[in-house]
Amino acid sequence: MTYPDGSKDEVPVKVIVKDPRTDADKNTPVAKDQTVKPGDQPNAKDSIGNVGDLPEGTKFEYKTPVDTTTEGEKDAIVVVTYPDGSKDEVPVKVIVKDPRTDADKNTPVAKDQTVKPGDQPNAKDSIGNVGDLPEGTKFEYKTPVDTTTEGEKDAIVVVTYPDGSKDEVPVKVIVKDPRTDVNRPSQDRPSTPIPTPNPVPTPLPTPNVVPEEGKSDSSSSEKQPVAQTATSVATGDQKQALPQTGEVASTSATLLGAVLGMVGLAGLAKRKKHED
Repeated sequence: MTYPDGSKDEVPVKVIVKDPRTDADKNTPVAKDQTVKPGDQPNAKDSIGNVGDLPEGTKFEYKTPVDTTTEGEKDAIVVVTYPDGSKDEVPVKVIVKDPRTDADKNTPVAKDQTVKPGDQPNAKDSIGNVGDLPEGTKFEYKTPVDTTTEGEKDAIVVVTYPDGSKDEVPVKVIVKDPRTDVNRPSQDRPSTPIPTPNPVPTPLPTPNVVPEEGKSDSSSSEKQPVAQTATSVATGDQKQALPQTGEVASTSATLLGAVLGMVGLAGLAKRKKHED
């Protein structure tokens, strides 16, 4: 310091050098996505990726609370408050996601399905709650189902979710011909035994006995044999002879008596003619 008379003083002073810009002007906070589970509240500081570059004492908070009741990407704003009171607002994303896999969160339910012999079943039709599973879920049989024969076939459906996780579900596929036995080809019908008919007896023929002329009483007194026949009825490979009945014997005796009477009358007529 120089006075008018030329004398001087030296006075120690302080000069403060200060940037006129605010902390907000001098800093640029960087957004960073963060992931939380449903129901958990995110930390605003974790949504800023360069916290270490910002002035000490800087504070962070969400402008409005983040809804984490449902899964998905949630837009939010972090308010960065610097030590000088200046502020920055940073748009960020909060991802709300269940850390469990789709397989952990879902339980596919088996459902029986019926197909005709030779038809291939649809694996999706073997799951009863397809509508409850995530969109884009795929279904396939672990191994092909044999439908060449009828019956209950055990199978496994592999359920593949959109996140790549999988479930294996044991199921049953029923292979059944919907046609009745009448409509099936003969080779496919069950065999039915043919009933054996009961044998029907054939009536015995009545023998004709003709008296011979010129025989004496003594000769006529001889009994003439009556022919009796037995008729066999064949059924399959077996033959059964019909028994002789008492009715046939009675008929034969009656005929024999008639024959003897006629022979006696003939002899008597001859004798009378001879005497005359």
